[in-house]
Amino acid sequence: DKLRLATAVVEHQPRCRRQAVDLLLRLPDGAATDLALLDALCLDPDAPGLLDRLPDKQPAFVFRLAERLAPPFSTPFVHAALRFLHRHRTALLDQLDRPALMAKRDKHNLQAFAAALHAAARDRNLTPQHEAFLPTLARLAND
Repeated sequence: DKLRLATAVVEHQPRCRRQAVDLLLRLPDGAATDLALLDALCLDPDAPGLLDRLPDKQPAFVFRLAERLAPPFSTPFVHAALRFLHRHRTALLDQLDRPALMAKRDKHNLQAFAAALHAAARDRNLTPQHEAFLPTLARLAND
């Protein structure tokens, strides 16, 4: 099926990864599609516009992303990740405000990812839009 084909291309054909991601983005949203998109992000975090092209995701997707990606982060990734987290800030902050809804592992991964991203962002030339998100990022890292 299309999902298995796209997943195989993501994993084994770097030159065709963008087309495979395009196909994944057109498939119905679901756990298997999310897993394939996470694989694509982990294999190529700097994939042009990939984070910006993802539809809105549940906090669980962000938690898995935080669990699997680790520094060092490139400047394009830092900018894209800040935009991505900014889009999801309400759901993420809501999760932090209700700790019973969040697994300890998810909270720890999100805090570590946010702290690493915050540290990387301080060293980059950020736009005012990115700068405006830094306090929220710091809260995600330290909550």
